[in-house]
Amino acid sequence: MGRLARDPDRLVNRILDWQAGSPASGIAGISFIESRAGSDGVVDAAKVRAFVGYLRMLDHGARGRLARLLVADLLTGLDKRVARARLAPQEQWRCRLKWVFLTAFDACNLHCRGCYVRYRDPRLPSIDRLDEIVRQVRRLGVFQVHIVGRGEAFLNDQYRETLFGLARRHGDVRFTVLTNGTCLTASDARRLAEAGNVIPFVSIDGLGEINDARRGRGVYTRLLDTFRVLREQHVLFCFSTTVHHGNFMHVTSPEFVERMVGEGARLGIYCQYERCGSDADVEMRLHAEDEAVYAERLAAQNRQAPIPLRDQTLLEKARGCQARLGRSVYIDGLSGAVSPCFKTPFAPSDCNLFADLQRDSLERILGGGFFRRYRGEHTPGRQCFSHMGLERAWFRRAPEIEEEMPLDLREQQREASIGAPA
Repeated sequence: MGRLARDPDRLVNRILDWQAGSPASGIAGISFIESRAGSDGVVDAAKVRAFVGYLRMLDHGARGRLARLLVADLLTGLDKRVARARLAPQEQWRCRLKWVFLTAFDACNLHCRGCYVRYRDPRLPSIDRLDEIVRQVRRLGVFQVHIVGRGEAFLNDQYRETLFGLARRHGDVRFTVLTNGTCLTASDARRLAEAGNVIPFVSIDGLGEINDARRGRGVYTRLLDTFRVLREQHVLFCFSTTVHHGNFMHVTSPEFVERMVGEGARLGIYCQYERCGSDADVEMRLHAEDEAVYAERLAAQNRQAPIPLRDQTLLEKARGCQARLGRSVYIDGLSGAVSPCFKTPFAPSDCNLFADLQRDSLERILGGGFFRRYRGEHTPGRQCFSHMGLERAWFRRAPEIEEEMPLDLREQQREASIGAPA
């Protein structure tokens, strides 16, 4: 494996050999390649070949950086499989944890319709605190950090330096970062290409006016410029689409998918709009009759497209809630709060890294009573995205956080627990 990491050209050829021999084995431990799998876990050979084609476009240095990340993913996966057999059942969460969702930035320049952010934290990100969070994540054998909202990572120079500073300090960690794409410059694209371990997920909700109806006038034109500068620098990037009642037919059309492929995206992430907060736009949610049509159309596009198209809701229907399975966790890098999922960011006050920041704070929190109970009450086949009312009602009843939850959220949980929309 070490020789493969030092020889990226050899790694690319080895991936092709693995794929030719058995698409579902050999490369399954490489998480990004694994994303070429459908909900049934079968790896699409054409999509793997397309990704390898992208690798071959990169210069030797960039290919080497990405090769090292791929090999690290494979080795980490193998190590965890071996270690799991040696641990008691209550300790096996250590081997299941695969990725961390991290909020690092809070300010944003857009005001998208239906935005789930209910408040903005005035605190500025501290790179030293974020650095310590990532160090603790790495000690748990996790090398995938997804930087999610509530803010725009490329909004200003301080945010940029924080993002790229983290990438430099943790070159063996793969960061994915959600961005609305309107502030990402040609200089940022060059730095992304040089870093090699930061993958932007650019938000786009349709072509032209369909995107701008939600994100604001002129945003789509700015996104085209962003795609161009990323493409010119051969940056590995993905598109991220919020699926709602007004666009689900459009974003599952050949026209939209082909345009995203043409712009250079290597992966498509589809996120079904979910009400988060009492002031959310309930009209944007997919109707019951929409869901089956949407799933069928997305599956049809996935069969035809040269890149994988993934919907977390649909994946969790097949694989179960990733948070309750212990495979993911959410950390608010501004407040220090650790909670199971960014869709349900509730946890007791003692689940806070900054309350008493020690070398093993994250390990102690995830191994503590609240998270043990949360994981232990996992129901197979249940996903919070489609059972959000039940999921939030669980937090409402949790004795550790009942009195700490804000009053308006408590009321929302009460409505959810008696069957009201959530």
